[in-house]
Amino acid sequence: GYALIVFQTHSTSQVLASDEAGGGRDPAPGPFLFTTELYAPQRHLTLQVSDQVRASELFFEGSPQLFAVGPAFVRRSMRGLFSDTLIIIGGCQSLAAPDLAEAFLEKGASVVIGWDEMVNLSHNNQAVLHLLDGLLVQGLTPAEAVQRTNAHLGPDPVYNSLLDLVE
Repeated sequence: GYALIVFQTHSTSQVLASDEAGGGRDPAPGPFLFTTELYAPQRHLTLQVSDQVRASELFFEGSPQLFAVGPAFVRRSMRGLFSDTLIIIGGCQSLAAPDLAEAFLEKGASVVIGWDEMVNLSHNNQAVLHLLDGLLVQGLTPAEAVQRTNAHLGPDPVYNSLLDLVE
């Protein structure tokens, strides 16, 4: 019943080296959304084997491994639908690969907005606030709000990423 969902979390389309070497299988495309649950190889075994969750790390030295949920989790384990819901994923590489956005669309979402590459936290926060202003205060369509936000703020100053959307 939500009209809008904002995921403000770390995400990644990159695969850990241990995942790439694990069993010779091709990992499912991402992106994967980080949880706050510390990774433990013996937990969520069925979800790990089916590549619904995997171990992920933040991009700083000493980062702990955390569970992250991916497109297969949205498709197989999430209950309910996102009927005509606009979903914003404020996290790195959230649209670098289309699979997560497509999974939300298959569950009924109308639009998924996210980043085409890595994004600096400060730039992400400014962009999401500007985007929400366009959508909720100015009454813009998602495409107009994304275009307005990108034009106003420009690309991320560190990673040169832009907001994008999938319908």
